[in-house]
Amino acid sequence: MKCQRGSRKPVIIGLFVLGLAACQILQAEDLMYSLEELGCPECNAYQLDFLYLVKLLQESHPNVYANFPKEEFDQEKARLLKEFETIDDLRTYALRLQQFCARMSDLHTAIDYYNVLRRTDLSIFPIALTVLQDEFYLTNFDMIIDPGWLGAKILEVNDLPMSQVAQKLGELASCENDVCRNHNVGYFLREPQILEFMRIIRKDEPLTLSVETLEGVKQTLIISANARTEVEWIDLTRKHHTVTVPTRKPFSYTILPEHRLCYFQFNEFFDRQTLKFFSLYMGKKEFTQRFGSNPKKLYQVPDLQKFLSRMFADLQQQQIDCLVIDLRNNSGGNSLLGIQIMYYLQDFPEMVKGYAEGIKFSPLMQYQYPDLFDEEKQRYEDHYGEDTLSPPMYVGDLSGYREVASPHTRTYRDSQFFRILQGQEPKLSMFAMELPKTKFAGKIFILIGTKTASSASDFATTLSDNRLAILIGQPIRQKPTSFGDMLFFQLPHTSINGHVSYKIFYRPDAAKDGEPTLYPDIEVWPTIDDLLNGRDPVFDKVLELIEQEQEP
Repeated sequence: MKCQRGSRKPVIIGLFVLGLAACQILQAEDLMYSLEELGCPECNAYQLDFLYLVKLLQESHPNVYANFPKEEFDQEKARLLKEFETIDDLRTYALRLQQFCARMSDLHTAIDYYNVLRRTDLSIFPIALTVLQDEFYLTNFDMIIDPGWLGAKILEVNDLPMSQVAQKLGELASCENDVCRNHNVGYFLREPQILEFMRIIRKDEPLTLSVETLEGVKQTLIISANARTEVEWIDLTRKHHTVTVPTRKPFSYTILPEHRLCYFQFNEFFDRQTLKFFSLYMGKKEFTQRFGSNPKKLYQVPDLQKFLSRMFADLQQQQIDCLVIDLRNNSGGNSLLGIQIMYYLQDFPEMVKGYAEGIKFSPLMQYQYPDLFDEEKQRYEDHYGEDTLSPPMYVGDLSGYREVASPHTRTYRDSQFFRILQGQEPKLSMFAMELPKTKFAGKIFILIGTKTASSASDFATTLSDNRLAILIGQPIRQKPTSFGDMLFFQLPHTSINGHVSYKIFYRPDAAKDGEPTLYPDIEVWPTIDDLLNGRDPVFDKVLELIEQEQEP
């Protein structure tokens, strides 16, 4: 998207080869923030875009200083503004901006630096990694490499201990905990430009890995960078667990009548209802730019409401009394879909704890969601009076427009919790649904892992904090109380894209606000041998618990 008002001309300009920007200074009328507002008339285009980013973050994010104290924020701002006086490399510039955003420790606030890196260099180190309890294993690579390296544990990278490499690369990741940072390190090790920028390797230097093989032998593997299109990954048609084998579907289920169990693989909080919402509130042009799809294709996307109706009817017919919801490969999406699932679960207690939500009203929010902005502004001013909301402005608890979302305000009655599904929010009418005739009253297990995040985190946390499910697996890559919901932007002179949170979500159990992750009730980690041979000890733990309950 373009961060500009109305339908003025695009602000994208040309770039020289190798990322040397031919950045002209745009006129004030082309910008969301004028040159006068940025306060640096003598600045070059790189400096102006940095100041533009800073102002955008300060005005759009709920609390830009929560994890990046203002004194440090201002010091880093001054340092980078000085550095950008002479910078002439767009790739380095984009990575510097990402480092700055990463200091905010917010999974949903970041720069799209990958897009910049790939404009001029499509090379990678052809490896794929899996992280298990802070240890990194090779799980795929180019076919020219000996397959005997599969499953090897990385000990050093170019003579640096892997723990030190992970710490350095973690500084580039927009993350809230070390689970997330390790997850990102696995991707960073494939990128020559990132490793060079972080001074792990020198320019055009190969990747030298000291590893320990599955047989316990320590060896050295030297890998050269390759064009992405030329990499031939090894065939990974190895064994998979017969029930929990990952699929590309957003949601699917399998019933195991012998265990009276339903396995519900939920890979994405995204469906037809969600696309319909975005098509209505983003407008056709913005919708097509963001999703690469025409609104007419809505009906090609599965509908979770219809899926849930079919699945829970099947559960009732087959007398299933155990539901396993697998979120291990779910990185989030639309949280309302989780509430639709909860509508089918056992009757919630009279007082159920839900997430409290704060929101930052900003020019960027108004630009991206004009109708939603107007509706929320009207709602606020109906409560406090006309002309009382003046962006940028943070509202601490959107549920009742209280100034602070304190622990004692985080309790919702059942009717409040499901108010959207009951049609009490006109702007979200596409998510309304009839009250299920029969609710599932059996045992619920939630499988979580290091890829679980965003709306998947919210869903698992809500069930856990209300003691409605047993969580099994590994800690997740997000704080349950965290920032979220993204606004997208484009810097006007360099055309670099990014996104920023504009909400904060407070978990139901306020006593756990400070926890860095959502911890499972039962922690189970697979081994590298499990992964390579298709075993799933997390799901096996569920079966074990069910068998123990069924024993006389």
